[in-house]
Amino acid sequence: MPGRVFQFIDGLILRSLDIRTDSATIDGRPLVVGRTYADRAPLVVIDGMPSDVGEWLRMCRANVFSLEAEVPMYYYYLLPVEAVETFGRRGRFGAVCIEPAR
Repeated sequence: MPGRVFQFIDGLILRSLDIRTDSATIDGRPLVVGRTYADRAPLVVIDGMPSDVGEWLRMCRANVFSLEAEVPMYYYYLLPVEAVETFGRRGRFGAVCIEPAR
């Protein structure tokens, strides 16, 4: 996730963020561990259909946002104001929008 996105979600949905460089690393790369507020999840919209954060994270782990992916996808974050204007009250904590790369 681009660093600039963290500045918007920090404090809104992200409770804490730790970077682990000990034995919790993945293939020698640091592991980012984030804790969110249980009642503050962004809306996730995949190709126009509502989904959830779990599905977005599964897509991240499957590397579907890579340009080399079989079906390349991309995502962007809408700030709460934009998300509410677009999706109504469901977007009050922002929205992660995922679409096929065209």
